[in-house]
Amino acid sequence: MPGRLFLIFNHEITGVQEKDALSSLGVDVIEDLPGDLKALWRQVPPALPRIREYLRPVMEWLGARAEKGDYVLIQGDFGACFIMVNFALEKLSETKGQDETAKAIHDIGRHLEVFSKALATCRGPEISKTSENLIRRIGRCEGLSLPPAFLPLFNLLREEMAFFRGSEIADCQKH
Repeated sequence: MPGRLFLIFNHEITGVQEKDALSSLGVDVIEDLPGDLKALWRQVPPALPRIREYLRPVMEWLGARAEKGDYVLIQGDFGACFIMVNFALEKLSETKGQDETAKAIHDIGRHLEVFSKALATCRGPEISKTSENLIRRIGRCEGLSLPPAFLPLFNLLREEMAFFRGSEIADCQKH
């Protein structure tokens, strides 16, 4: 039975992308965020200390529609993507987080949230410690067979975290 593809991203799907999704994923329906939720998704406020509550309407929309076997394409704000990927995994995964790959992805999601909180403090030692933890956890995923949809997200996460390598990151207040 063909499934559906839910789009949660900042741009419009192109005709080529739509054709590719229909043929490669075997979906018969592509459903985009409604206008009000698309506007919310496109404008995640950078000053929010926690964005999970801000994303609640998007989670509710996806949660009310998606079923096991559906696909979700997620692109946008770094932290928002990670939160939504974890939510989608919980909602759509057969294993509900019981296999090694799903557990690793959930673990990274939790540590990404801790890292985001550390960034908000602007305290270098705290940022260094949490970034090292997150980088280690990302490294553990390299031997796992990640679902193809997660590969671009993990590649982006690896690239972004490269800026936080090193034992000491200066406090934000220091010049």
